[in-house]
Amino acid sequence: MFYFRGCGRWVAVSFTKQQFPLARLSSDSAAPRTPHFDVIVIGGGHAGTEAATAAARCGSRTLLLTHRVDTIGQMSCNPSFGGIGKGHLMREVDALDGLCSRICDQSGVHYKVLNRRKGPAVWGLRAQIDRKLYKQNMQKEILNTPLLTVQEGAVEDLILTEPEPEHTGKCRVSGVVLGYGVQYDYLDPRQITPSLETHLVQRLFFAGQINGTTGYEEAAAQGVIAGINASLRVSRKPPFVVSRTEGYIGVLIDDLTTLGTSEPYRMFTSRVEFRLSLRPDNADSRLTLRGYKDAGCVSQQRYERACWMKSSLEEGISVLKSIEFLSSKWKKLIPEASISTSRSLPVRALDVLKYEEVDMDSLAKAVPEPLKKYTKCRELAERLKIEATYESVLFHQLQEIKGVQQDEALQLPKDLDYLTIRDVSLSHEVREKLHFSRPQTIGAASRIPGVTPAAIINLLRFVKTTQRRQSAMNESSKTDQYLCDADRLQEREL
Repeated sequence: MFYFRGCGRWVAVSFTKQQFPLARLSSDSAAPRTPHFDVIVIGGGHAGTEAATAAARCGSRTLLLTHRVDTIGQMSCNPSFGGIGKGHLMREVDALDGLCSRICDQSGVHYKVLNRRKGPAVWGLRAQIDRKLYKQNMQKEILNTPLLTVQEGAVEDLILTEPEPEHTGKCRVSGVVLGYGVQYDYLDPRQITPSLETHLVQRLFFAGQINGTTGYEEAAAQGVIAGINASLRVSRKPPFVVSRTEGYIGVLIDDLTTLGTSEPYRMFTSRVEFRLSLRPDNADSRLTLRGYKDAGCVSQQRYERACWMKSSLEEGISVLKSIEFLSSKWKKLIPEASISTSRSLPVRALDVLKYEEVDMDSLAKAVPEPLKKYTKCRELAERLKIEATYESVLFHQLQEIKGVQQDEALQLPKDLDYLTIRDVSLSHEVREKLHFSRPQTIGAASRIPGVTPAAIINLLRFVKTTQRRQSAMNESSKTDQYLCDADRLQEREL
């Protein structure tokens, strides 16, 4: 069994929909019982608690195995959550209906925004926590989560069986063996996929410190993604993957699975290419809607709230763009704003909102109708201000994101043997790096150190040629089938 203290280190295993029998050891019964579970999470740390509740929210019967129930939610030494970069992860976990942010709201004693002198895209939300209260509230949440069973115990081994032919991997997890605890070593995260399932063993997921990360936030972020994917794996649904263009969680997982890490990995804003788009304030618009539709891990109430916020923002921005006055009139309406009166063309309300001295309250006083209603919700008013601040630069960044998404859309064959393929010109060094990392897309391959641009071009050429060949074969197969059916019909008529 893995030993947990502080940041959760955990493993999740998912099973077929028939569900597997687990010998359950309990101190209040003489003989082991055999309940059935879809997902088992090993370890009740910060990653494990997020994983277990995420799998349960997705509808899977889940078992959380931990050494001691009374240590769930325990904080090691640092009684705080969030910070620069880490606060983004907290918001994204919350956008997927995760626990840690909500428990922090219930258990916090002091809240602060770091990096205030810089723009809102890199603000670091941080909360100082009452350790005892956090632990109590987390245990209360865990022990009252539907479809989630918590059991004290240790896992000594996994029961491995034949792999599923439609997936890569040498074997498949079919159960766990309970026994005495065992220690573990750090596992190279390049052995796992972006869904956090291992390459070699099907239905086995890793998250937390075991992947080389440090911090509550990094553990929780991995936990919620792996828990979601363990549940989706049971239902034979596509994995829920967050890309680098969608969130800090995507950057975290992509860095680990593509680059690996030689020292404990911590999240920083400097690791993120699209910081202006991946802000703490818009985590819901990036992930909540996807979490509801693609994963089923988000509640109806949170989904409806996110939809309302999205439509309100779109409506508010449209209204702000439609209101235009000359700069001289704006100066009279809002004298505290440093608006230049030398401009002859009309100025939109959205452009006026970009000035540091202007917010939605001052705009609504100047133009009560139709702007007053957008000040009733504090969060909506603040987000309109942020959207106005970044309007011009966001347009260019969105174009860059589309370019990256095109590369990410080019999937590499999962069964590609980089060491033996002959139709592509790759050096031996590059072949070894690709073989070890097993990137799933051209974009991921391009981020592996030592894989040259020339190698990426050759690989891209190979993938497109292979796709064309496969498409031609499929068309030929359809034609053959059509001719065969036509012959049979003719025979019947004769």
